[in-house]
Parts: sequence; structure tokens; C-alpha cells
Amino acid sequence: MIEEIVSEEYEAYVLKDHNRAARLMKAFPGSVLFINIDSTMKEPEWERYILEMKNSDQYDDPRIGIFTYDENQELAKKYLIDYSLPAGFIRLKLGFAETKKILLDVLKANEAKGRRKFVRALCAKDAQATINVSRDGSIIQGKLLDISSAGAACAFPQEGLFSPKSYLSDIQLQLRGARIMLNAIVMGTRQDDARVHVILFDPKSTDGEKRRRVFRYIRGNLQRFIESYPV
Repeated sequence: MIEEIVSEEYEAYVLKDHNRAARLMKAFPGSVLFINIDSTMKEPEWERYILEMKNSDQYDDPRIGIFTYDENQELAKKYLIDYSLPAGFIRLKLGFAETKKILLDVLKANEAKGRRKFVRALCAKDAQATINVSRDGSIIQGKLLDISSAGAACAFPQEGLFSPKSYLSDIQLQLRGARIMLNAIVMGTRQDDARVHVILFDPKSTDGEKRRRVFRYIRGNLQRFIESYPV
């Protein structure tokens, strides 16, 4: 499900420590927190946890939703009506497709994407995120700085290697062991560093499997970020 949500251009993470989740909600106000009340603690403990967060002035209007297999109507009424949780009460027994649809509707209603159209992975510190471009019979290797499903920013050894609107064929992306071949168009270089080129992937060269590999990397990158975030 997380990979599916990321492929819809949302930043999504899995958290196993509810105390850490509470601290992250302070660090990232405006986030949506879905809680699986079937796991870790008993439901009354989750209720106390949610109310403490909801009623505390340490959180900026926390947006909380519930996941559960429990079909108890009173339980749904408590969280939906009595506590008015903005991210809803989602029954997992509805099946994968229906759960995904409901979840996406909730995220859209809560404007969880923000202003960004594409979810982006920052990978400047990831030594296993590189790009190879063929030019004049030789291979130029660069470092990926960030990547989305639409394109990437990459640093090459020299300034201005590729002029704006250049078409780059058979680019090779290396994303932590996943090798992806595609084509791209150079949009330009960054003003503060002409070694950094911004490219857009040619949609005709990024079929479903290639997109899935990019999203898989993005999802893993996001998860590593949230697990290492100091809270």
C-alpha cells in the first residue's frame, strides 16, 4: 500500500514507534497520521494517545485517521462523530483496491500533497544513486542529487556539458542496484553551479516497470530519511 501511495505522488512513511510518531508530528505540522489501532497497543490505549495529541497545544491541528479490521459501528462512531478525526476511519476488510481508493480520497481532501506535483527523493548523500550518459563514444558519469518520476538534478564533473534542450538517449540510472535505461531532455543548469544539470525524463521511454523502479527507490529513500530524522 505504501508503494501505491508513493506512486500517486504522496510522501508516505511507515512508523513502528508511536512515541516517535508523536514527536515527528510536532516536527512536521500538517502531516496526516494514520494509526492501525489493531497493532502494538489495546484500543483504549490508542484512544488516550489520540486524545492527548488532539487536545494538546503542542500540535498544530493534528490530522489523524484510523485503520482497523474491527467492524464495530460504535467504534467508528466514536472516532468519526465524537472525536471528529479529520482523516477518517478506514476498515481494512474492504480489500486492497477499495482501501486504496478511500485512502487517496482522504489524502486529497486533506491536501496532503501540498504544492508539489511530484514527490522527490533527495539523494546527494547516497553513493548508490548515479547517472551515466553516453557522449561522443565515451561515458560521462554523474551524481544524482534528487529524483522524481518526472526528472532529476544531477552533477557532472564539468560545467555546461550538455546545452539546454539537448536530447539525451539511453541514459543509465543506477538506483541502489536497480539499473534503468531511459531518455531525457536537458532543461538547463543551476545558476549557482553550472555542473548541475536539470533533466526531464521522456515519458515515452519510461514504461510502467521503469516508473515502478523509480518509485521504489523514492519510497526507500523517504523511509531511510524518516528513520534517521533526529527527534
